[in-house]
Amino acid sequence: MRIQFLSAAVVLCSAIVSASSAEVSVTECLRDTIEIDQVRRDAANGVTADYALSVTNHLDVAIAALEGEVAYRTEGRSVPWKTERRVRVPIPGGIEPGETRDIHFGTKRGQDWVEPLVADVVIHDAIGPDGASLALSAGACSAPAMNPEAQALLEAASKCWVVDVGGAAANVSITVGVTVAQGRVGRELLLVSAGGGDELAAETAFQNVRRALLRCQGDGYLVDDGLYEITFSPRSTLGAGPRLN
Repeated sequence: MRIQFLSAAVVLCSAIVSASSAEVSVTECLRDTIEIDQVRRDAANGVTADYALSVTNHLDVAIAALEGEVAYRTEGRSVPWKTERRVRVPIPGGIEPGETRDIHFGTKRGQDWVEPLVADVVIHDAIGPDGASLALSAGACSAPAMNPEAQALLEAASKCWVVDVGGAAANVSITVGVTVAQGRVGRELLLVSAGGGDELAAETAFQNVRRALLRCQGDGYLVDDGLYEITFSPRSTLGAGPRLN
């Protein structure tokens, strides 16, 4: 589902705070909604990156936080030292519909990383006052298209997927990497991405998905051996939905 289904947009404009280069981008499904211009960072001894962003909320609900991922690298190196996939930037007081506010957030570094540090930021969601993903609830972003076998795996596992509708994890959309060998799912799942909740909610959702995949495999899933990326979302219309408590 494309972004045009949103009734409005969130516009981000970066303040110019130093001459150091950095990259702040937006996930593809939000590119028509979030606009970023002239990104700069304020570097402290070359080891941290502090950003200043002007955020205008054109949605019909308040924004309580932005969510994204940060890749830490050094100049001249294409492979980051580390990537944090669930970084939340709280906005004290929030941003009401039609309001523009300046926000600031900083990054961190590991003690073994080489200077100078560059932190590349990818924004993939805005979070509402209730902790829900605005990208999902507004229909801006949907789960990535899955091949038929991944879809079949999702639908089979969804029969054992239990979601507490009163819990924070019920708002989380989560993508996992699953290895299947002879119809059996490996016990080690890879968390690819999570959005719509804090770190605790994401971990709860991840464990719910893990249990569902293991519990429902029975005599084995009827899919070919391989690695699959599967997205579970309580709000998604893809495949079978979860069993609600």
